[in-house]
Amino acid sequence: MRTLSLLLCSTILAWANPQFDDKHLEIAMRQIGHQVLLHSGDSSSRVLPIERVGSSFRIPFESEFHFEPGELLGIVKDVVREQDLPQHFILEVESCQSAEVIYGFELSSDQGNEIVPCLERGQEKACYQIVLTFPNLSDAYSQEEESKSYWYYLMLLPLLTFPLFIFLRRKPQVKHLEYALGDFLFKPHSYQLWRGEELLELTSKESDLLQVLVEAEGKAVEREVILNKVWKDEGDYVGRTLDVFISRLRKKLSADVRVQILTLRGVGYKLIIEE
Repeated sequence: MRTLSLLLCSTILAWANPQFDDKHLEIAMRQIGHQVLLHSGDSSSRVLPIERVGSSFRIPFESEFHFEPGELLGIVKDVVREQDLPQHFILEVESCQSAEVIYGFELSSDQGNEIVPCLERGQEKACYQIVLTFPNLSDAYSQEEESKSYWYYLMLLPLLTFPLFIFLRRKPQVKHLEYALGDFLFKPHSYQLWRGEELLELTSKESDLLQVLVEAEGKAVEREVILNKVWKDEGDYVGRTLDVFISRLRKKLSADVRVQILTLRGVGYKLIIEE
């Protein structure tokens, strides 16, 4: 019980003082770079080593690529949310040759302070580097947080120990759903679509879209329902974007003619899997 108490104490202190270690941040930056390349249609080029200066992270790439500002915004927001990174950040895209900032935007948890220009102005294929800055990153290590009294948590520990111990013992294992789609095995939690030994990686939005269609297999899903479930309140996405993502999924599923995504004009889409 003494060991459990010490463990719980450490856990509580960790919750109260969240920290973003270098490895976690580097993985998140590489995930952003990887998703950018996938959206550009490049699934083979590498994201080069991440460079960090203070609270800024530079993401260089092996090859040239093109990008749509709206898609870039969606990629970064997805990763920041999924990795629990600070919601206030500044993103700049630099030209490799001139170091000139080609495009940039600033987002904050306070939507009134967001600066997001020219979402629909696509950038041509070229050599770019992405620089992501978190102005408030140092807050996670602030002296004020480090000076919180440990005694406060130790006084609460007796009240938390027993119920938390019971909760941890009874906490069910998280089971990730997998779907068999003809010759494919779809793993939405890891954005993966397998066909035998062949892996077809999906973007987070492609995975969300396919899951919506799979869960309604054989039934029509209205466009408005899809946009609401996959893109929610992200106003930078429009109806045309949905058509583009449907086209991408059809291409990836084309290896098995039994798996089809049908367009229902004026309604939406329907996934059918023939026996």
